[in-house]
Amino acid sequence: MKFLLTAFLLILSCAALPISPAQKCERVPVGPGPEDFVLDLSVPGGRILVSSHERRTWERGEIYAVDPGNSPARILKREGEPADLFFSPHGMDLRRIKGRNLLFVISHGAHVQEGKQQVLVYELTKDILRFSNIIESPLFTSPNDLAVDESGGFYVSNDAHSRGSFLEMALALKRASVVYCPPEAGNTDCLVAAQGLAMANSAAVRGNSVFISTTRSNEILRFDRRADGRLENPLQLFQGPMLDNLFFHEDNPEELLVASHPSGMAFLRHAKDANKPSPSVVYAVHTQTGASRVLYANDGKEISAASGAFLLNKVLYISQVFEPFLLRCDRGAGFDHAGKSE
Repeated sequence: MKFLLTAFLLILSCAALPISPAQKCERVPVGPGPEDFVLDLSVPGGRILVSSHERRTWERGEIYAVDPGNSPARILKREGEPADLFFSPHGMDLRRIKGRNLLFVISHGAHVQEGKQQVLVYELTKDILRFSNIIESPLFTSPNDLAVDESGGFYVSNDAHSRGSFLEMALALKRASVVYCPPEAGNTDCLVAAQGLAMANSAAVRGNSVFISTTRSNEILRFDRRADGRLENPLQLFQGPMLDNLFFHEDNPEELLVASHPSGMAFLRHAKDANKPSPSVVYAVHTQTGASRVLYANDGKEISAASGAFLLNKVLYISQVFEPFLLRCDRGAGFDHAGKSE
């Protein structure tokens, strides 16, 4: 009974909404469930590639391209995939490796819980994604996000040891892990890089440091990388409620942007009903000191269940878990936790 009460209280937990900078925001229509996105600088002016997947009804997904201007979002054509592939994209990352622009995408298969947990690799050429490789590993227990290093190796964050485990989520059980797959990995080459985490959500890698956000421990951890890809010396960099995707600040490489869900109960209600809002916050966190400031906060009426954010041409873009649009904001000054202007 004590454990059930603890689970109930954790789900009901709600953090106060911080003060948000004054800024003007507008919707950018894309496909449903634009949970993750990446910045593509291979085209003039850059563009955003969006991972779109309808999670409520679990339909096949797409990758959208969004230009910084007012052009409508468009679906990128995918070529050369296995005939039986059910494309259900989640976390993804884009890297230029040996002269090729490679998009790494987590896909969960045709079933919410029982589908194949895979990392799909595509070569991006203009508006075409050409299938290159597929990586499966028994270590991909519930992949959420991935981050590719400069050599083409990648980290996968598992948000659970048993996919869809309510107890792991509710009790904040430290059973989640981070997996590393070396460059050109086969299905048996991946290894456990870190474990004992409470719902590892997102991964970001830069140089010899790897950053992991955790949704149930409510923290960003900074790890040192070993030569074999394993992670050591975890340091708690930041604490915030139900942290989601991580992105490096394009204008300031010493900062990470992270989305946060202040209310667990509101998030669960929104997951079942699009008409019930879930508040969202975006923080910028210094990668060395952990100092943070608020870039965006809203009660969910403007955007619900924000999953990530990054800056392109000094404009803030925010993704979300369920609804079919991104939010584009002229970001304003930014605020720290006390609500004071920078």
